This record gives sequence, C-alpha cells and structure tokens, in this order.
Amino acid sequence: SLVKNLEEMTVGADFGNSKFIADELLLTPSKARVVYGQHFDVKDGKVVGYDKPAGAKDRTVLVGGDGKPLSFDDALRKIVAADPDR
Repeated sequence: SLVKNLEEMTVGADFGNSKFIADELLLTPSKARVVYGQHFDVKDGKVVGYDKPAGAKDRTVLVGGDGKPLSFDDALRKIVAADPDR
C-alpha cells in the first residue's frame, strides 16, 4: 500500500503534469500511463525512465549527454518515438 501511494505521488503526478502529454499526444495522461507507465520507476526518490518496460531483459535507464537520467518528459518523448505503434 505504501509503495502504491509513493508511485501514485511520483510517477502518477509526472504523467498528470506532463507538458509533453498535454501538448503533443492525443492520449490523456491516464491512458498514457497505461501504455507507457511500465517504463518508469522510482529510484533514489526520483522518477526514472527506462528504454523497456519493467521485467524486460537488459532494461537500461534513459540518460542524457551528461550521463544523468533524462527528465520525465524527455524520457517519455524518447519512449514514444521508439514505439512502432505510436
């Protein structure tokens, strides 16, 4: 229950507040979370995007040129761009 609440307050909030979803996708934040939510986890208290959904083999964190994890919107943009069904 505590983990679910933490996920809702972090990952759920990022989907709900995403400028990328609001401006560039036809999906609502809740639908975008259903489709892409498994690509995000909370790591060290921060939402981190991954190239593959949870449980996938060789899953890696999406990072920028500085080696730091991408922001939520930048990670989501990259995940959506790689989706063949986008």
